[in-house]
Amino acid sequence: KRQKAKQVKADFVQMLKESVELKSTLRFNKAHTLFEDEPRWKAIESNREREELYEDYIVDLAKQEKENKRQERKERMAMFRQLLEETSSIRVDSQWRKVNEKLEKEP
Repeated sequence: KRQKAKQVKADFVQMLKESVELKSTLRFNKAHTLFEDEPRWKAIESNREREELYEDYIVDLAKQEKENKRQERKERMAMFRQLLEETSSIRVDSQWRKVNEKLEKEP
């Protein structure tokens, strides 16, 4: 019986992972509407347990989204730095306004 309960919970979390519509900002009530016809949603009989599992997943998802955003920003900054270093017309004493104008003209 415990094994079955673990499997039901794992299936529930897998359903959440597979969802394209699911974002960390989606509230439980909206998720309930979204998944109410899904058998893996219904398999968790207690609404309270369903909400707890959902909230735990959302917390992890929010952390993942934040980490992805941080990593993406880090990569963009590295690319920009490389662009600045490779552009010979840019020196230490260059004014940002002029550099910005030059960069906007380049493809």
